Amino acid sequence: MSPPRHGSAESAPAAPKPIAGPGRPDEYRTLDGKRVPSVTTITGRFKSAGALLAWANREGLEGRSLDEARDAAADAGHVAHQWIQDRIHGRDLTAYPFGSDETLEKATRALEAFGAWSSEVGLVVLCTEVPVVHEALRYGGTPDGVGLVEGRPMLLDWKTGNRTYPEHLIQLAAYRELLRDARGRLPEAVEPPNEGVLIRCDKETGTPHARIFEADALDLAWDYFEGALRLYRLDQAVGKMVAERKPRGKAA
Repeated sequence: MSPPRHGSAESAPAAPKPIAGPGRPDEYRTLDGKRVPSVTTITGRFKSAGALLAWANREGLEGRSLDEARDAAADAGHVAHQWIQDRIHGRDLTAYPFGSDETLEKATRALEAFGAWSSEVGLVVLCTEVPVVHEALRYGGTPDGVGLVEGRPMLLDWKTGNRTYPEHLIQLAAYRELLRDARGRLPEAVEPPNEGVLIRCDKETGTPHARIFEADALDLAWDYFEGALRLYRLDQAVGKMVAERKPRGKAA
């Protein structure tokens, strides 16, 4: 099978079309108009930068700029991730006219592997990228999707990388609570799930690895996110207290 360079939808499966949300907004706001932080803003605030700095240092020692390194990292895994999304929505596969034969062949095999896994578990995608705000806890997020895996309702989350990190599980837990809070505001066909599946596309090979996290794992990760949310707000409040204030003008 030759890898597509200009997009193709020849082998798209006949499946119910998922409800397509508007995607990630520039900002999240509550019903009363208050701006709130996103899930990734909260989890990213306290994430260790050690691994990122070590990676940047290695790339610099190899003589590559960060832009070049990012372009190199967005190879088979990036292409496979995009093509899987295209396949889910029945779109033409996104064109990568400058992708190497090796990269596109790996991504093609990854897409085939995803199709085999989807058939094996009877994957049915119900909706994708519906932005949601938790009105009580005041944070927002856009889950990648909600669907059925072996007939069980599950959050669907797509990642590109060579490892699964605790942050990924914490994000799943935060999205689950978003959907629970928004139960009456979700599309009618979508029932908030108790479990989640993380589908990680390997950076080098593009091969998808699916890992299911059951309710007890998400419960524990939710405890973590609640603590991170509280710490985020404390951090914001303390930051405002120590910020330099503009001097007031003298009264005339």
